[in-house]
Amino acid sequence: MLTEQLLKATNFGAEWILWLLIILFAVEIAIMIERSIFYFRYKLDVDNFNKDFRIKLFEGKIDDVKNQLKKSNSFESNAIMAGIEVMDKGSETAQEIIDSVKSANRIVLERNLTVLGTLGSNTPFIGLFGTVLGIIKAFKDLALASSGGDMMKDGQGAVMAGISEALIATGVGLLVAIPAVIAYNYFMRKVKVINANTDILTSTLIGYLKIDEKPLKEEIKKEEIKIEKLDKKDKK
Repeated sequence: MLTEQLLKATNFGAEWILWLLIILFAVEIAIMIERSIFYFRYKLDVDNFNKDFRIKLFEGKIDDVKNQLKKSNSFESNAIMAGIEVMDKGSETAQEIIDSVKSANRIVLERNLTVLGTLGSNTPFIGLFGTVLGIIKAFKDLALASSGGDMMKDGQGAVMAGISEALIATGVGLLVAIPAVIAYNYFMRKVKVINANTDILTSTLIGYLKIDEKPLKEEIKKEEIKIEKLDKKDKK
């Protein structure tokens, strides 16, 4: 009973699978175009930017540094700007704030990439499912042809038509999957580069802050030593 109902569901063959794959391919192309424009819009030449950033920072031109970061309009500069705003709190605080903004940026940067990854890994199986449906329909048509006339002539034609339809589904599934995998790896590489650029600028900022903190730490240590000596004298 259940088998008969399932066989009826295969009457459409692989055609609806092909339409599904075409829709998924359109979604894939839309995401690829949107992500390409997105990453291009927020592109940063980190080598030149970091050079100017380092010079201005170590010359103490903090206002110029802030203006440079505001003009950049990139994910890297937004993270560093957040650290600059709390630089008076110390290097550890600045590092934590930058890491927080970096994590928030990652969510935006990876938006829709999971869809590409899912399409790349699953559309071949959707195509394979279409292949299975096509083959089932082909054998079903073969059975009908053999019971109603010339089995060799009618049966072979039905089987060949069904198998060709089935193979098309497999091919379209691969056609959708391959560009999705390539695009996913390419865009994930973009995300890694942006995060690496952020780390480069962060190291420059934290290095500058630690230079300013060093004399202060030395003074604090000297004061602690003096207090210890005074405590020892009082005990005597």
